[in-house]
Amino acid sequence: MKCIEKNYLFDPRLLFQFNFSLYFETEPNVN
Repeated sequence: MKCIEKNYLFDPRLLFQFNFSLYFETEPNVN
């Protein structure tokens, strides 16, 4: 179970999506 959680938390695609969303949430005037 822990391995699955770790893979989920550190999935590069999810991490990218999270950072991408967070960036546009905090910087709505980017474009």
